[in-house]
Order: sequence, then C-alpha cells, then structure tokens
Amino acid sequence: MEQILNTVLLYSLALGLILALLTGLTLLLTRSASPLLRYRILVTLLALFTASIAVTVVFKLCETNPTTSAFNRLIRTPQVTTDFRKAGINNTINTETTDLIASSRDFMNDNARTITLIWLFIVFAKSIKLTSNLFELHYLKTRQVYPAGKHWEDQLARLSGQMGLSKAVRIMQSGLTQVPLVIGHFKPVILIPWE
Repeated sequence: MEQILNTVLLYSLALGLILALLTGLTLLLTRSASPLLRYRILVTLLALFTASIAVTVVFKLCETNPTTSAFNRLIRTPQVTTDFRKAGINNTINTETTDLIASSRDFMNDNARTITLIWLFIVFAKSIKLTSNLFELHYLKTRQVYPAGKHWEDQLARLSGQMGLSKAVRIMQSGLTQVPLVIGHFKPVILIPWE
C-alpha cells in the first residue's frame, strides 16, 4: 500500500507541474478571451488532472505484479548489450538518453518516501492556508456588516432580474473592507465599504 501511495503522489506531483504549465499557457494565450471561456478551460484542466490521478490509482490497484512499479514499466530502459558496443555501432545519443531516464527513474524510486513526505508537508501547509482564508472570508461576511439601504437593495434586485440570476444576492456595507468585493458562491454577498 505504501508503494501505491508513493507512486500516486509522485504521479500527481508530475501531473501538477504539467497542469501548472498548461494553466500558465492558457492564461497567457486567452488574455483577450471571455472570462467564461477561460474559466471553462481551467476547470477542464483541473478535471483532467483529477481524472488522471484516479486512473493512476486504479492502474496501481489492478497491477498483477506489485514488485514492478508503474513508472518502471511505463519507461522501460532498452538494454544495450556489450556485444553491440564491441561491434562498433554508435548508440551514443540513445545510450545517453536511456541512461538519463534510468538514473531519473532510479532516483525517484530510491527517494520516493522523502519526496512523498515533502509533498504531503506542502499539501498540509496549503490546506492550513486555505482553511485560514475561509475563516477570514467568513469573518468579513459576518462582522461589522450593516444593511446597504433600500435604494441599493432595489438596484441589486433590478440588475439581478436583468441578468437572469436565480440566486438571491445580498448587498451589505462593511466596516472592514476598503474596496467592494463579492464573497460566496452558494450564498453570495456583495460587500461595499462603509460610508
């Protein structure tokens, strides 16, 4: 089970790097595109990342030979026998590439536990930061908030109707914010600075 966890975490690390590169490329290439299109592309990339991790887990659990890791089977090192080298066939480029892949694979396998622990530490730290941010948003949404007034509530209701919004959106004045902001997805609240 530890080997499965190590492999899944290593794959997710590699896939996460690929996802980060694709996200950066997407943001760069779609600067003038609509926000909805950019959002859909980024959500699709996140869904592909999640699906890839799920496929990796299923693949590892269904392996028939648990002593051979998926990484070893996926990137097989072609064996160059000494007979070919004695025959004078020039495989320098292929041999160097093969050696680099083999040494990378061996490094990953030898240090899988350390890499996994570092990865888990980073995930744990990011989870703490995310939880802290959620508490801060809840604090902004519930502390020092006051009604915005009938005029603003009527304007918001009119705009919501024009936009066809089905969710009720509240507007409140906040003594903690310096700029207008929207908090929440399921119960959105518009916070405007206290006048």
